[in-house]
Amino acid sequence: MPAPTTRRSPSCGARALSRPGRGWHTRPMRELVVLGTASQVPTRTRNHNGYLLRWDGDGLLFDPGEGTQRQLIHAGVAASAVTRICLTHVHGDHCFGLPGVHNLALWEALRSSSIRLVGVRHEQAAAYAADGYARATGRLGVALTTTGPGAANTLGAVGEAWASRSPILVIATDIPS
Repeated sequence: MPAPTTRRSPSCGARALSRPGRGWHTRPMRELVVLGTASQVPTRTRNHNGYLLRWDGDGLLFDPGEGTQRQLIHAGVAASAVTRICLTHVHGDHCFGLPGVHNLALWEALRSSSIRLVGVRHEQAAAYAADGYARATGRLGVALTTTGPGAANTLGAVGEAWASRSPILVIATDIPS
């Protein structure tokens, strides 16, 4: 089998690996899309660091920040291409959440970490608690929920945090199927 070669993607200029003999229109097995290379304030042409790695059908988004969605559109990448979000650093030392079957593994992992896990009785309460924590401390507030209705229950609190410019992160987990 011939060795993979490097080609330039026509849509965004990022380098991609592709096997010889396959047309460019077939999806490459590996591609790195650079969404930003550092900017203090996001503009149309510059954005905070962000990378999308396409790897054998998965789309791994590393360190998304403010303006990432606009940069995905600018790079010609659909939001549905993102299958995993990877955060290399989160400045949150408290996490508010409701345990459920979809996030028990994360609760177990947080139990042995330095992050303080605070249980609540409703997903909306988790997001409001994260918002209150962010306003009181100026640090990132983190809410942990399950997917589907659990994530939908946070929308009111997320809208309030967005309108108030409070830094919160909602993590909606799911189990692999």
